[in-house]
Amino acid sequence: MPIHDVGYRSWPWKRSSPYWRWLSIAEYGFQIALKSTWVKRLMFFAWLPILYWGFGIFFYERFIENNTTSVIDFDRGRSATDSRRPIRRPNVKKALESLSGQAQKELPGDVASLAFAETVRNGFGWMPMVDKLADRIAKSDRKQWRHTFWNWLLMTFFRYPQSTTVIFILGFIAPSLIARDVRSRAFLLYFSRPIGRLDYMFGKLMIPAAFLMLVTTAPSLVLYIIGLMFSPDFSVIWSTWDVPLRIALASISLILPTASLALMLSSLSQESRFAAFAWFAVWALGYGAYLAIVIAHASISNTNPNAIMQSDTAVTWAPISLYNCLGQVQTWIFGFDSLSNSWPCLLTLIAITVFSLLVFYRNISKSVHS
Repeated sequence: MPIHDVGYRSWPWKRSSPYWRWLSIAEYGFQIALKSTWVKRLMFFAWLPILYWGFGIFFYERFIENNTTSVIDFDRGRSATDSRRPIRRPNVKKALESLSGQAQKELPGDVASLAFAETVRNGFGWMPMVDKLADRIAKSDRKQWRHTFWNWLLMTFFRYPQSTTVIFILGFIAPSLIARDVRSRAFLLYFSRPIGRLDYMFGKLMIPAAFLMLVTTAPSLVLYIIGLMFSPDFSVIWSTWDVPLRIALASISLILPTASLALMLSSLSQESRFAAFAWFAVWALGYGAYLAIVIAHASISNTNPNAIMQSDTAVTWAPISLYNCLGQVQTWIFGFDSLSNSWPCLLTLIAITVFSLLVFYRNISKSVHS
């Protein structure tokens, strides 16, 4: 090539918007991570609980609601479906007899809500946090039952199977995202192009965020659609319009702190195995410390540890465990706890996100200048 041909030339192709520079980084990283067989398996197992929780929605729409129609006519002494058949009252009587005289004065007088709450407590007693569901149903009217029941199902879906999946899927994806670039000096290739540090950070952050949305947000929305399909009429859309918004908020509260923390740990080392060890250690040590405190309080007060985990003591110590901290915030988002109990965990998640992103940005700047 002649020497006079070497130099700057005009770009003959179409230029892309500078606001979408991060998309190429995210797209390439997503494709690389998706090549892992273990990641594909985890994504498959993340969608399996839909069958289990979808049956819960089916059980409500096709069984519980139909059976509680007879409880509405408790005072009439007749069933709504068959006026000649006497109503069956054992569950209602059992629920009322188990209440003390003072409690009967304080609880609402809706016998149907009390009977339905007792039915839920007996039928779903093996599921976690069913007492919160039964208490909320006992204090609400019939129009709010569906909204309460769906929120409870989605809350347990986020808190138990999907949170566990998030731990493992990020443990496979995130540790090598930044550590590999630090080790191979890929920053020189990235920043030799019109890509800034914020573009690089956002592109890398969107890789784990995309996977987390596929295993948390998408299955939850599918569950909501399943509930709409099993509903008797279109009025359910109006009564549950806020459920997709709660799903979005629960997804954000889960994705931002976990993805930021995972990328920060990846940027601290050139070896991805060290970042993976630190990632799992954060979850294990935090949850272990939380269990140790709960068991210690249970032994001191001579009570059942399961009862302590549902008490104010467990809520107070939830911020030391990232798993329990996420669960407490999600419980508040879906309306089963108050902000006064959840604000320490909410501040903890915000602090983790901000601190992780600041350290991530600092490590990138240091790697570029070194």
